[in-house]
Amino acid sequence: RSLLARLVRAGWLVGHGPLWRFARPVQRQAVYKMLTEGRRIALHGRAARALEATGAGVSHPVRAYQRAHHLCEAHAHEELLRTVMTLVHSGFGRAHPRRVHSLASWGLESIDALPPDPERKRMAVLLLTRAADAADRLGARTKQREWLDRLADLELDPDGDPQTAGRVYLLHGRFAASTG
Repeated sequence: RSLLARLVRAGWLVGHGPLWRFARPVQRQAVYKMLTEGRRIALHGRAARALEATGAGVSHPVRAYQRAHHLCEAHAHEELLRTVMTLVHSGFGRAHPRRVHSLASWGLESIDALPPDPERKRMAVLLLTRAADAADRLGARTKQREWLDRLADLELDPDGDPQTAGRVYLLHGRFAASTG
């Protein structure tokens, strides 16, 4: 707490609603570089818990997104995956493509870090389609191709889930049209 108070007095931290943020990105980077990896992970975990205490949920999607970022940096994979899926299903999945892409990427990293199971495979399909769509809207063709390749590696059942198969087909078609 004394460190935070000193950073506020020095003008490095400024209030942003009920939260604090660095006044300049270069200051955040300087402080971040001074921390050990273990300390960074612990601080991100504490930040995620603090945001949860402020009600960072579906009713506050921007705070929930910030919490997801901190969970990702804290390597809290199971909690992050639950948060990402809640946000994706809440309508936040229609947010700015950059945020959707980040959320989907974080969720997929968590899925990759956790033991495989059928429910996580269904989550991966949803997140891969969201990531590919967001990459398309951002014009990030390399990332879009990467997500589409991962989708192609999954054995989807067009008879069992025609909606998902159609969505994947559409995403591949959009990629082909955008790359000529």
